Amino acid sequence: MRLTALRRTLALSHGARMALTEGATTLSFAEIDARAEQAAAILRARGVAPGDRVAILLPDGLAVVVLYLACAQLGAIATPLNWRLAAGEIAHILQRAAPRLLVTAPRFAGLAPVGAGPETLMLADGEGALHSLCALAGDTGPAEDDSGVDPFLMLFTSGTTGLPKGCVLGQEGQAAAALAIALVQRLAPSDRLLSVPPLFHVGGWSMLLAHWAAGASCVFAPQPLSADAWCDLIERHGCTSASLPPTLRDDVLARADLHERTASLRRLSNAGTTMIDRDRFADLHQTFGDRISVGYGLTEAGAFVAQMNGGEQLDRLDGCGRLMPHLEARILSQAGEVLATGSVGELALRGPSVTLGYWDDAAATAAALTGGWMKTGDLASFDAHGYLRFAGRVKELIKTGGENVYPLEVERVLMRHPGVGDCAVAGVPDGRWGEAVKAFIVPAPGAWVDPAAIRQWLSHDLAGYKHPRYLEFLDAIPRTALGKVERLALSQRPVTPEQAI
Repeated sequence: MRLTALRRTLALSHGARMALTEGATTLSFAEIDARAEQAAAILRARGVAPGDRVAILLPDGLAVVVLYLACAQLGAIATPLNWRLAAGEIAHILQRAAPRLLVTAPRFAGLAPVGAGPETLMLADGEGALHSLCALAGDTGPAEDDSGVDPFLMLFTSGTTGLPKGCVLGQEGQAAAALAIALVQRLAPSDRLLSVPPLFHVGGWSMLLAHWAAGASCVFAPQPLSADAWCDLIERHGCTSASLPPTLRDDVLARADLHERTASLRRLSNAGTTMIDRDRFADLHQTFGDRISVGYGLTEAGAFVAQMNGGEQLDRLDGCGRLMPHLEARILSQAGEVLATGSVGELALRGPSVTLGYWDDAAATAAALTGGWMKTGDLASFDAHGYLRFAGRVKELIKTGGENVYPLEVERVLMRHPGVGDCAVAGVPDGRWGEAVKAFIVPAPGAWVDPAAIRQWLSHDLAGYKHPRYLEFLDAIPRTALGKVERLALSQRPVTPEQAI
C-alpha cells in the first residue's frame, strides 16, 4: 500500500471531517490531501526527485505531516532532524544524509547551517509554517507520483559506536504497521489522539499514522508540555488516545481532578513505567486500569513490535506484550541458532515494516539484516503464553526520558577534556526518567576536574538529555581482562545526592 493512495482514499471517504489540529488551526482529510499535493509540487519545483533526501528541522505540527506525505508522493526520503540535538550533531547528520533540501524555521537558526549546507527553505515559526509553505505554490503545476519508489523515511539513531546511523523505512511497511496498530488498538474514526512524542521518533510518527489511517483525528500537543496542559487538551478535545511522558507522570497522578479531566481517554501509552518499578506501575494502573497500553518497539522495526494492556503488565513486569500481527520473530543464540520457547537470546524480526537498511552503511546493514531477518540487539524470550519477555540489551544503550543515549558517544567527548585521564558512562535507575546517564571519571595526573565545567564542556557537542546527571570520581575504571568496561558493575554502584551535577 502506498501512502499517497491511502491519503487520497481518506480524502474521499472522510472529506470534511477533522484530521489534524495544531493550536487554533484544523485541517480536514480533504485539506490534508490538497496541502500535501501542493507541497509535493513545491518540492519538485526545487529539484527534489525520487531518492533525494529532504531534511526537516521543524517542531511537530501540520507542516511536518504534510512534508512527510509530499515526500512519499515524490518518492523522496523525508529526513526529520531531532531539534533537541546540538549544532555539531545536526551538522554531522546533514553531512551523512546529504539532503537536496533543508526545510526549517527561524527558531532553529542556531542549529541549521543556513548558507553552508543544502538549499534551505525557511518557513514561518509555529502554526504559520504550513501557511508559509503553501504560499510558495504559485504556478508550480501538479506533482507527479513516486513511480513505485519505496524508501520514504530516514530516522537517525545512534549506533553502537555512538555515531548516528540513518535508518531507512519504506512507505509500504509504514502503511502496514499503521494498519496493524489500528487493528490491535481497535481504532475507529470516532477516536482522537493527543500527539505528544516527537515525530522525529518512530513512536510518535507511527501512532499518528495509525490514527490517521483509521480515519481518526489527531491534536498536536505543544512543547514544552505541562501536566495542566496535558489534562486541558484531553478534556477540551475529547481525546480518546494519548501518551503520558514519564516526566509528567507523577504530576498528572497527583491531580485531584484527574478522573474528570480524562474521562474521554480509552488508551494511555508511553507511561515510562515498564520493567522499572512495580509499585509505581501499580499506582498508574489503579488510576487508569486496562486503558494503559504497554508496548515495545524500535526504530529499525518501523513501529511497535509487541503490545499488551496494563493488567497484563502487572502480571509480568519484564513483559513487552504479544507480537504485532505484521511481524515474525525468532530468538537466536550467539551462534545464530533458533532457540526454543523460554530460552533467552537475541530477538530477530521479519516483516514489511522492518528497516530497509542503514543509509550509506553497507557494513552495518549486513550486520543487522540476514536473509530478511533483522537482529534487534535486544535480549528476550517468549514465554509459553506467547508474551515477549525483555531480558537486557546486547547493545549498551541507555534509555532516558524516551531518548536513546549510547555510552561511547558521551565518553568520546569526555575524553577530549584535558582534565580527564579515563572515563566510562553507564545508565543508572531513575524514578522520573527511567534511566539516567552517570559518568565515572579518573582525573588526569595532577588535574582537578570541576563537575560544572564538565557539563559546559559537553554542551556544544551533545544534546542536553545526553549529559550525565551524576558524576563519580574513581581511581580506576573497572575493566575485564580484555579491556572492556564493566558497565554492569558501574551501574550498580550507589547513586548519592552529592554526585548530582
